[in-house]
Amino acid sequence: MAHSISSHPAFAQNYGHNRKKPGVLEDKHAGQACKKESESMHTTIIQFIESLQARHLSENSSRTYRSELMRLADFLDKEGILLGGVTQHHLTRYIARHGNANSTANRQLVILRQFFRWNQHPCGDFLAQMKGPRVTRQVPEFLNNSEEKLLRKTLKDRTDQRHQQRDRALICLILNTGVRVSEAVGLDVTDVDLESKRIKLLAKGGKNRNKFLSADVRTQLGSLFASYSEIEMQGPVFLSSRKLRLSDRQVRRIVSRWCQLAGIDKDVHPHTLRHTFATSLLAKNGNLRLVQKALDHENPQTTAIYTHVVDDELQAAIESRLR
Repeated sequence: MAHSISSHPAFAQNYGHNRKKPGVLEDKHAGQACKKESESMHTTIIQFIESLQARHLSENSSRTYRSELMRLADFLDKEGILLGGVTQHHLTRYIARHGNANSTANRQLVILRQFFRWNQHPCGDFLAQMKGPRVTRQVPEFLNNSEEKLLRKTLKDRTDQRHQQRDRALICLILNTGVRVSEAVGLDVTDVDLESKRIKLLAKGGKNRNKFLSADVRTQLGSLFASYSEIEMQGPVFLSSRKLRLSDRQVRRIVSRWCQLAGIDKDVHPHTLRHTFATSLLAKNGNLRLVQKALDHENPQTTAIYTHVVDDELQAAIESRLR
């Protein structure tokens, strides 16, 4: 539920610039009020993050939002500015001083915009009209065919590794469906229907999605479920050593470890596997619309980045055709 900024205790006396200069006693009380307001700001940030998590904000995004807003809270506290008294001038100074590189500046603006809009703060309109820098999209890092085959072979052969079947099913799922890591760890066993070859996902933005499962993924998940108890069959698909749902961070470590075991000399993340799926799919069928649908991209421009990868491969193939 959104909180009106007028609900802040110090709003009426602190909003704007027409404030009386405090005397000695007033200064003491003002210091106490600032401390309370600082604590209130932190509480408000926590409530805001929780409201987003209720709408299925991922663990990684939650950390990013919290970090950015706590940095804003520190800036306001050092400047002696209460949340109720924040103006366009203050936000412009904050962004100028703590602005990120072009690659993340737009994300910073989105976080601030959402926070002030959620608070029904007058600066929400100002931020809504502010445009971020134009960013040139980077060609995504992905595994080439030989690297993907090497990773799959390592997952199959290294039976000496703890949780080998779980990890194999997890990595195979991402490589064969392109699901986001948050979607993979959010899966429950009851979301998987091996007979109908479908999984039910809670996708980005809290939307429900059904995805097709290839024969390889069905085999790996079936083998994993064969080792589960009746109780475990009612819980998460991917369990930690403590029988808890895997976190995004744990999945990143799992993917990185298996790529190291495979001898892949790249900094591979779960999203690298998603890029690998998209790049391979586009190279196979050449249909950007299908890739957009497979990745659940609302904007086709988001998917268009993969055409650069395929174009590069085509160029290399033409260059080497007669060699």
